[in-house]
Order: sequence, then C-alpha cells, then structure tokens
Amino acid sequence: MELEGPLKGVRIIDFTRLLPGPLATMFLAQQGAEVIKIEDPENPDYIRDFEPKVGNSSAFYLSLNANKKSFSINYLNKKGRQILLELIKTADVLVEQFRPSVMQKFGLDFETLKGINPKLIYVSITGYGSQSSLQNAAGHDLNFIAESGLPYISGSKPTLFGFQAADVAGGSYMAMNAIATALFQREKTGKGTFVNVSMSDGALPLMALPLALQQFKSENISAQNFELAGAVANYNIYECSDGNFVALAALEPKFWNNFCIAISKPEWKEKILSSGEKMNELKKELELLFLSKTKAEWLNILVKADCCFSAVNSPKETLESPYFKEQSMFIETEFSANNKLKILRHPLVFEQTDFSKKWNAPDLGEDSIALLQSLRVEKNEIQDLVTQGIVKQSQSNS
Repeated sequence: MELEGPLKGVRIIDFTRLLPGPLATMFLAQQGAEVIKIEDPENPDYIRDFEPKVGNSSAFYLSLNANKKSFSINYLNKKGRQILLELIKTADVLVEQFRPSVMQKFGLDFETLKGINPKLIYVSITGYGSQSSLQNAAGHDLNFIAESGLPYISGSKPTLFGFQAADVAGGSYMAMNAIATALFQREKTGKGTFVNVSMSDGALPLMALPLALQQFKSENISAQNFELAGAVANYNIYECSDGNFVALAALEPKFWNNFCIAISKPEWKEKILSSGEKMNELKKELELLFLSKTKAEWLNILVKADCCFSAVNSPKETLESPYFKEQSMFIETEFSANNKLKILRHPLVFEQTDFSKKWNAPDLGEDSIALLQSLRVEKNEIQDLVTQGIVKQSQSNS
C-alpha cells in the first residue's frame, strides 16, 4: 500500500526506539512519508517486549510504529553497513536517538553520511543536546522535566506526571518541527543539514509563563502561588459526590459571572478579586458545592452556561470520548477478531491526508527482503545475508 499525504515521496530512515522518535515518525508516516525502521536483528527496539501484549506484540510498540516498514540489519557488520549506506543514499531524512557520539562510533554520523548524500537531513534526538556539559548524561523524561522545573508547579510539592511531557513535547513534536523546517530549507538551498533536538530544551517552553512570573517574585513559583497551577478557586479541579471530577476554568470575569449565575450565587461575583486567605475560603466553598452533586448533574447545569466548565475524563472515558470520536482521533487496528487496538492519529488533517490508508506496525524484518531487492541486491546474496544473520526477515515472510 502507498500512503497519501503532504509528505508523500519523503523517505525517512528511522533509528529511534521507545517513545520520542517512534511517535514522531509514525505521525509523519500518517502524513504520507515512507518510514523505514532500522533495527539490529539481535538487539531490536526493546519496546517490542513490553506488556501488555496484543497477540504476540506489545501494545506500546503497536501504538507507536504503525504505517512503517521494518528493515532488520546488523549495521555493525561490514556487509550490513555497506547495504545500509546504499539505502541512506536514497533517503531524505535520518532520525536517531542515541547519545551523542554513538552514531559516530557506528560510522553513521552526519559528517560521514553527508559525503554520500549531501541532501540528507539528519535529526538527532538527545536528552541534553549534543554539545552541552550534560550531553552524555543518562536520562529519561523525568530527568528532563526535572531540569526544566515543571514538577514544582504541578502539586503541593514537586510531583511526577503520569505522562511523558519532555518525550512528546520536547522530543516527538520538536523532531517533527525540525524535519518540516529542514525540508522547507532544503527546497531553497538544495542542501541537507544537521539538527539536534534536545528534549530538555524542548520541554522548557512549557514553563514560559511560570518562568516569566518567577522573575518578579522572591519565593519559588509553585501550585500554591501560580494561578494556572491551582492557586485560585476559579481555575481548579473539583471532586463531585460520586467520586468523579470536573474542571472549572472561569479565569475571565465574564465566565466567572456566568458560573455564579448558573449556580444561583450572584453574590460570589466579586470573590475572584480576593487573594490569600479569602481565596482559600472560596476554594473551600467550591469544594463543598461540587461535592453536593454528581458529575452528570453538574454537567447538566453548567455545560451550556458558557463558563469554561468540563468533566475530567479518566483514561477509559477518553477512549470513548464523544468529542474525540467526532474528531476521529483514534484509528482502530485489527489483528484478529479478538485483538483490536486504538492508536492515535496525527492531530493535523491536510487536504491530501488520507487516514484510511493504514497498516499495522511491522513485524521485525517484515520488509527486509523487499528493501534489499529495491537496492538490487542479488537473490543469492540476500540468502547469504539471511543465513549469516546479517539480515533478518519476519517469520511470515520466510
């Protein structure tokens, strides 16, 4: 199947693993790019082994690698590396996610590859950049958001998020941004380029407003003194009588006034001008108010009141959200009658985008033989490469 979309005709060589790079390249594949996932036969992307499983495959792997091709090749082997170099000659973009200098040890760094493909756009996703004092430090999403200060404004004390803010906002989205910008630049210059995506740097803009405010306060910005982190009553999350939660974001007076009218409390209109202990008192009043009814009852009262009010969905409710169904944000993939999985689609829809053209994440080596044939490798040589373990083909293709 050939994908459709604004990136049709763009070939991406993808060395990335786990979450940041794979999410980015899957979204680019959904917009029409041909993404070839490169994995060593003996050391593939280890997210393939994570639980839970859909059939024999990890749900995490399947959720991040749909619409890609799989080329399983030992690129540390001399023959394997030479074949991979031939493939890279045909590529528009290469994305990798190792620590700085690792690709250089493999002989696959930008300075080497631009010699065989001057138009190659080379995107390197790292934790702390490629030239900083921390460039070789080990790290995960938590370390990168810790560097940015994000946990400080997320609770009564520094709080661990239940989602990967730096991996996605700082890694996946910034990598897509880098690739799109570099492709546009290449249209004008005819030359490729190297772009480093630091996940710590990419996560820092999430702190744009708190850091602006911090410069005018002597005490640390936190959830206790930052309006958008729970310091005010009219921008907060409240529990209902049934144990569910709702979100009130009536920051502007017009929305707060609408809320006060809807709950028959017109005398509360001036209370959002308060601060300190008075604001805490208003929070307590709202806590008691919301505990008086169920989530459904509050939705019935407030959804049409034009006061920035909504339910807080659980992950289970998000999967069945009427809004996201309307937006077709989930693509349902089917592996068998009893094995289905919803994966995310690219949030942007272009005129050329066709999300109906899709296929499941590939088995390891599913496209190895077809790619070797496209590089005009002889049949007997292909057999030797497979026999020697330099190339792996999936069992379904063997």
